Amino acid sequence: MFELHGQPFTLLTGEPGSGALGDELKKRLELSENWAQLLSGGEQQRLAFARALLYRPDWLFLDEATAALPDADQDRLYRLLKERLPDTTLVSIGHREALAAHHDQRLVFGSGQLRQQPG
Repeated sequence: MFELHGQPFTLLTGEPGSGALGDELKKRLELSENWAQLLSGGEQQRLAFARALLYRPDWLFLDEATAALPDADQDRLYRLLKERLPDTTLVSIGHREALAAHHDQRLVFGSGQLRQQPG
């Protein structure tokens, strides 16, 4: 099991079908490859979340960051970000209504107007 900041981290490891990146891919991460052509959209998005957890940024901008993932994986990854990066400000751009549950504030663009709403 991989540990991140002293805690178990199963985003890149895990059981087949768990939404984790597979063992075969883990063996190849050290290689220089054209990953955009080799990884699925969902794998690329999971890898981006792993990078965010490793770098621990103060601000994290997520533009359709979970669009290629099932709703359950989106929820799990956002909960993981909030748990592991409590001091990081998350700014998400997306079309899924379920994203609002992971944010305190919401800006809605429409009909030429910008409205602020609770998350």
